[in-house]
Amino acid sequence: MEQEGLGRSLSRTPQPSIERLCRIFGLLEEFEREGIAAVSSSRIGKELSIPAHTVRKDVSFLGELGPSRLGYSVGKLKGLIQQRLKLEEPRGVCVVGLSELGVGLLRSGHLLSERYRIRAGFDASVNRLETIRTELPLYPLHMIREVVTRESIELAVVTTERSWVRRAAADLIESGVIGIVSFCGCEITSPRRDVWITNLSLVKELRVLSALAALSSESH
Repeated sequence: MEQEGLGRSLSRTPQPSIERLCRIFGLLEEFEREGIAAVSSSRIGKELSIPAHTVRKDVSFLGELGPSRLGYSVGKLKGLIQQRLKLEEPRGVCVVGLSELGVGLLRSGHLLSERYRIRAGFDASVNRLETIRTELPLYPLHMIREVVTRESIELAVVTTERSWVRRAAADLIESGVIGIVSFCGCEITSPRRDVWITNLSLVKELRVLSALAALSSESH
Protein backbone atom coordinates (compact mmCIF):
# COMPACT_ATOMS: atom_id res chain seq x y z
CA MET A 1 0.00 0.00 0.00
CA GLU A 2 1.34 3.40 -0.94
CA GLN A 3 -0.15 6.58 0.41
CA GLU A 4 1.39 10.01 0.45
CA GLY A 5 0.74 12.97 2.72
CA LEU A 6 -0.62 16.35 1.82
CA GLY A 7 2.66 17.36 0.22
CA ARG A 8 4.71 20.53 0.31
CA SER A 9 4.55 23.65 -1.81
CA LEU A 10 6.01 22.89 -5.23
CA SER A 11 7.63 26.32 -5.26
CA ARG A 12 9.93 25.01 -2.53
CA THR A 13 10.52 21.64 -4.13
CA PRO A 14 14.23 20.95 -4.79
CA GLN A 15 15.18 21.03 -8.46
CA PRO A 16 16.44 17.39 -8.42
CA SER A 17 12.96 16.31 -7.28
CA ILE A 18 11.33 18.26 -10.09
CA GLU A 19 13.69 16.64 -12.58
CA ARG A 20 12.93 13.16 -11.22
CA LEU A 21 9.19 13.83 -11.30
CA CYS A 22 9.50 14.71 -14.98
CA ARG A 23 11.33 11.42 -15.57
CA ILE A 24 8.63 9.58 -13.62
CA PHE A 25 6.00 11.28 -15.81
CA GLY A 26 7.71 10.00 -18.95
CA LEU A 27 7.85 6.49 -17.52
CA LEU A 28 4.17 6.62 -16.58
CA GLU A 29 3.34 7.59 -20.17
CA GLU A 30 5.11 4.39 -21.26
CA PHE A 31 3.24 2.32 -18.66
CA GLU A 32 -0.06 3.81 -19.83
CA ARG A 33 0.66 2.85 -23.44
CA GLU A 34 1.42 -0.69 -22.24
CA GLY A 35 -1.89 -0.88 -20.40
CA ILE A 36 -0.36 -0.97 -16.90
CA ALA A 37 -2.94 0.34 -14.41
CA ALA A 38 -0.92 0.46 -11.19
CA VAL A 39 2.74 0.55 -10.27
CA SER A 40 4.75 0.51 -7.05
CA SER A 41 7.48 2.93 -6.04
CA SER A 42 9.88 -0.02 -6.19
CA ARG A 43 9.02 -0.66 -9.84
CA ILE A 44 9.39 3.03 -10.71
CA GLY A 45 12.69 3.20 -8.85
CA LYS A 46 14.03 0.09 -10.56
CA GLU A 47 13.12 1.41 -14.02
CA LEU A 48 14.75 4.80 -13.38
CA SER A 49 17.61 3.70 -11.08
CA ILE A 50 16.17 5.73 -8.20
CA PRO A 51 15.73 4.39 -4.64
CA ALA A 52 12.07 3.61 -3.88
CA HIS A 53 12.10 5.90 -0.83
CA THR A 54 13.27 8.77 -3.05
CA VAL A 55 10.39 8.11 -5.44
CA ARG A 56 7.94 8.24 -2.52
CA LYS A 57 9.50 11.45 -1.22
CA ASP A 58 9.30 13.13 -4.62
CA VAL A 59 5.68 12.10 -5.08
CA SER A 60 4.86 13.49 -1.63
CA PHE A 61 5.56 17.01 -2.95
CA LEU A 62 2.56 16.68 -5.26
CA GLY A 63 -0.17 16.21 -2.66
CA GLU A 64 -2.30 13.29 -1.54
CA LEU A 65 -2.89 10.17 -3.60
CA GLY A 66 -5.52 7.67 -2.57
CA PRO A 67 -4.24 4.35 -1.17
CA SER A 68 -4.08 1.25 -3.32
CA ARG A 69 -3.08 -2.30 -2.54
CA LEU A 70 -1.34 -2.43 -5.92
CA GLY A 71 0.63 0.80 -5.60
CA TYR A 72 0.10 4.09 -7.38
CA SER A 73 -2.61 4.41 -9.98
CA VAL A 74 -0.67 5.11 -13.18
CA GLY A 75 -3.38 7.39 -14.55
CA LYS A 76 -3.88 9.33 -11.32
CA LEU A 77 -0.18 9.82 -10.64
CA LYS A 78 0.50 10.85 -14.24
CA GLY A 79 -2.41 13.28 -14.15
CA LEU A 80 -1.29 14.75 -10.84
CA ILE A 81 2.27 15.31 -12.06
CA GLN A 82 0.95 16.85 -15.26
CA GLN A 83 -1.37 19.16 -13.37
CA ARG A 84 1.00 20.25 -10.61
CA LEU A 85 4.00 20.77 -12.91
CA LYS A 86 1.80 22.32 -15.64
CA LEU A 87 3.10 19.84 -18.21
CA GLU A 88 -0.14 19.98 -20.17
CA GLU A 89 0.59 23.52 -21.37
CA PRO A 90 1.78 23.57 -25.01
CA ARG A 91 5.07 25.41 -25.57
CA GLY A 92 6.45 26.92 -28.75
CA VAL A 93 10.07 25.98 -29.49
CA CYS A 94 12.75 27.40 -31.78
CA VAL A 95 16.09 26.01 -32.95
CA VAL A 96 19.05 28.39 -33.05
CA GLY A 97 21.98 27.15 -35.15
CA LEU A 98 21.23 25.09 -38.25
CA SER A 99 24.21 22.81 -38.57
CA GLU A 100 23.50 19.11 -39.12
CA LEU A 101 22.18 18.76 -35.56
CA GLY A 102 19.94 21.80 -35.82
CA VAL A 103 18.55 20.80 -39.21
CA GLY A 104 17.96 17.29 -37.92
CA LEU A 105 15.88 18.72 -35.09
CA LEU A 106 13.86 20.82 -37.53
CA ARG A 107 13.09 17.84 -39.73
CA SER A 108 12.13 15.57 -36.84
CA GLY A 109 10.38 18.23 -34.77
CA HIS A 110 7.09 16.37 -34.90
CA LEU A 111 8.76 13.56 -32.97
CA LEU A 112 9.47 15.74 -29.94
CA SER A 113 5.99 15.90 -28.49
CA GLU A 114 2.61 17.35 -29.24
CA ARG A 115 3.28 19.75 -26.36
CA TYR A 116 6.54 21.07 -27.78
CA ARG A 117 6.17 22.36 -31.33
CA ILE A 118 9.11 23.81 -33.26
CA ARG A 119 7.93 27.06 -34.84
CA ALA A 120 11.09 28.61 -36.26
CA GLY A 121 14.78 28.14 -36.98
CA PHE A 122 17.61 30.68 -36.86
CA ASP A 123 21.15 30.76 -38.18
CA ALA A 124 23.97 33.30 -38.53
CA SER A 125 24.62 32.33 -42.16
CA VAL A 126 22.14 33.68 -44.71
CA ASN A 127 23.72 31.39 -47.33
CA ARG A 128 23.00 28.37 -45.16
CA LEU A 129 19.40 29.46 -44.67
CA GLU A 130 18.92 29.57 -48.43
CA THR A 131 20.07 25.95 -48.88
CA ILE A 132 17.94 24.32 -46.18
CA ARG A 133 14.71 22.70 -47.32
CA THR A 134 12.06 22.66 -44.61
CA GLU A 135 8.42 23.60 -44.16
CA LEU A 136 9.30 25.62 -41.06
CA PRO A 137 10.13 29.34 -41.39
CA LEU A 138 13.84 30.18 -41.11
CA TYR A 139 15.38 33.51 -40.10
CA PRO A 140 18.79 35.14 -39.60
CA LEU A 141 19.97 35.50 -36.01
CA HIS A 142 19.31 39.22 -35.86
CA MET A 143 15.57 38.51 -36.11
CA ILE A 144 15.41 36.40 -32.93
CA ARG A 145 13.79 39.07 -30.78
CA GLU A 146 11.18 39.97 -33.37
CA VAL A 147 10.19 36.41 -34.28
CA VAL A 148 10.29 34.89 -30.79
CA THR A 149 8.04 37.65 -29.48
CA ARG A 150 5.65 37.47 -32.44
CA GLU A 151 5.34 33.66 -32.39
CA SER A 152 5.09 33.40 -28.58
CA ILE A 153 8.06 31.03 -28.47
CA GLU A 154 8.94 30.02 -24.91
CA LEU A 155 11.66 27.38 -25.26
CA ALA A 156 14.81 27.24 -27.38
CA VAL A 157 17.32 24.62 -28.46
CA VAL A 158 20.69 26.22 -29.23
CA THR A 159 23.26 24.48 -31.43
CA THR A 160 24.94 27.55 -32.90
CA GLU A 161 28.70 28.13 -33.02
CA ARG A 162 30.39 29.16 -29.76
CA SER A 163 31.12 32.62 -31.11
CA TRP A 164 27.39 33.28 -31.42
CA VAL A 165 25.92 31.36 -28.51
CA ARG A 166 26.03 34.03 -25.81
CA ARG A 167 24.62 36.71 -28.08
CA ALA A 168 21.86 34.33 -29.18
CA ALA A 169 21.08 33.37 -25.57
CA ALA A 170 20.87 37.04 -24.55
CA ASP A 171 18.46 37.79 -27.40
CA LEU A 172 16.33 34.77 -26.53
CA ILE A 173 16.10 35.79 -22.88
CA GLU A 174 15.27 39.40 -23.75
CA SER A 175 12.51 38.11 -26.04
CA GLY A 176 10.77 36.27 -23.22
CA VAL A 177 12.08 32.72 -23.62
CA ILE A 178 11.78 30.85 -20.30
CA GLY A 179 14.11 27.92 -21.00
CA ILE A 180 17.10 27.08 -23.17
CA VAL A 181 18.76 23.76 -23.96
CA SER A 182 22.30 24.35 -25.22
CA PHE A 183 24.30 21.78 -27.20
CA CYS A 184 27.19 24.18 -27.80
CA GLY A 185 29.68 22.48 -25.52
CA CYS A 186 30.26 25.62 -23.45
CA GLU A 187 28.55 26.84 -20.30
CA ILE A 188 26.03 29.62 -20.73
CA THR A 189 24.16 31.15 -17.82
CA SER A 190 21.11 33.32 -17.36
CA PRO A 191 21.20 36.69 -15.60
CA ARG A 192 17.59 36.12 -14.60
CA ARG A 193 16.31 33.66 -12.02
CA ASP A 194 13.11 32.99 -13.98
CA VAL A 195 14.95 31.67 -17.06
CA TRP A 196 16.36 28.14 -16.93
CA ILE A 197 19.30 26.90 -18.98
CA THR A 198 20.50 23.33 -19.47
CA ASN A 199 24.01 22.93 -20.87
CA LEU A 200 24.56 19.60 -22.61
CA SER A 201 27.87 18.33 -23.95
CA LEU A 202 28.42 14.97 -25.62
CA VAL A 203 32.14 15.17 -24.91
CA LYS A 204 31.48 15.87 -21.22
CA GLU A 205 29.15 12.89 -20.94
CA LEU A 206 31.61 10.60 -22.72
CA ARG A 207 34.37 11.85 -20.41
CA VAL A 208 32.29 11.01 -17.33
CA LEU A 209 31.44 7.54 -18.68
CA SER A 210 35.10 6.93 -19.50
CA ALA A 211 36.16 7.94 -15.97
CA LEU A 212 33.49 5.77 -14.35
CA ALA A 213 34.48 2.77 -16.44
CA ALA A 214 38.19 3.28 -15.65
CA LEU A 215 37.60 3.57 -11.90
CA SER A 216 35.29 0.57 -11.93
CA SER A 217 37.95 -1.59 -13.63
CA GLU A 218 40.50 -0.56 -11.00
CA SER A 219 38.23 -1.78 -8.18
CA HIS A 220 38.00 -5.31 -9.61
